[in-house]
Amino acid sequence: ITGGQASGQKLFIVDGSSMQPGEFTLTVASDSGWAIDIGRPDTSSPAALPLHVSCGEADGAVTKPFRASAGNLWISYTLSHTPSGTGHVDIYDASTGQSVYTRPITGDYTSGQSMASIPEDGVYIAQVTIPGGASYADITISQ
Repeated sequence: ITGGQASGQKLFIVDGSSMQPGEFTLTVASDSGWAIDIGRPDTSSPAALPLHVSCGEADGAVTKPFRASAGNLWISYTLSHTPSGTGHVDIYDASTGQSVYTRPITGDYTSGQSMASIPEDGVYIAQVTIPGGASYADITISQ
């Protein structure tokens, strides 16, 4: 993120099978003050589907952990402007960090639906990146 004031959330996925415990460094370059909070998502009381999230193009969003069953997961979206790029709703298993394949948000439309295939019952978390030019999005994840 460059210039101006910025805020938001991003997922940092740690795959325990490829990353070992230890000390790590976070490097930030800024011409003004900043703060960061790093923590694990609370998966003890996952949200039920459908789950709704809204976000701006520059911010993106991270959902609450949610419970999903094996099978198709539907991602409905409404964008405030016609997109000029591709967006994603990346879904991860909250206990392992393994990603779930999700079709991207694309096209010349301000509304539509994408899909993910959930491999097994469990708790998941999603990170939303809306397409360039869309400005603002409302996303609903359902099953």
